This record gives sequence, structure tokens and C-alpha cells, in this order.
Amino acid sequence: MCGFVEEFGEKYFTTDGKILFCKLCEVKVMFEKRFTVKQHCKAVKHKSCVNREFAAESRQRLLFEISHSGSSILGSAYEFSKDLCKMMVSSNIPLHKVEAASFRKFLEKHTTHPIPTESKLRKNYLASC
Repeated sequence: MCGFVEEFGEKYFTTDGKILFCKLCEVKVMFEKRFTVKQHCKAVKHKSCVNREFAAESRQRLLFEISHSGSSILGSAYEFSKDLCKMMVSSNIPLHKVEAASFRKFLEKHTTHPIPTESKLRKNYLASC
């Protein structure tokens, strides 16, 4: 499994020894076969996240250089998703609204984070809100 992290990039994947996790897409990736990891990398969502990350790096390099937070990509994506869920719940906005095309396009345009699905918000972040 660690071989996949090295092969496909530590910038995009991480592992705890039991699961392979795509940092950009915020999903577990089946790692039993190399083919499934390659399929994930070819997916539209993953490519979109890679392109967004590349654009963010070139556009916001100075922000990262002056930042003292030291947060990782994974940590900032987690914080974004948690804050998005908290904002939606406190504003009484149903979580299914995150699936609306216009809402997603707005968030994608104005943020550099992958936009979580309704089920991901509900399963992973709602309890902490």
C-alpha cells in the first residue's frame, strides 16, 4: 500500500497502513489492485481536484508562503468541509442544497477545496456541528 503512495504521489495519497486515502477527493480508495488506484486517478472528480489544486498553487503561492498555520491539504479540506456543514446547519440551509449545480459552481469558483457531497457532510461532519 505504501508503494501506491510513492508511485501515485504523497501529495495526493496517504495511508495509515489499513486504508489508502485520496487527500484531494477526501475518499478511501480500494488498493487491493493497482488497477483500481489508476481508475480513481482517471476519474473526472479526481482530475478536477488535481486541476483545482494546480490552479490554487500557481494563483495563491504568496498566501501559502506567508501562512504560518502549517496545515496540510488534508487538514484544510477537513476544516473547510466542517465549516461548510456548520454554516449550513446554523443558517438552516438543508444539506441537500450542496448538490444544486449553481451552489456547487459558486463554491468551486470561489474556493480551492473539493466540495463534499451531502452524504459526506451528513456522515462525517454533522455530529460535530
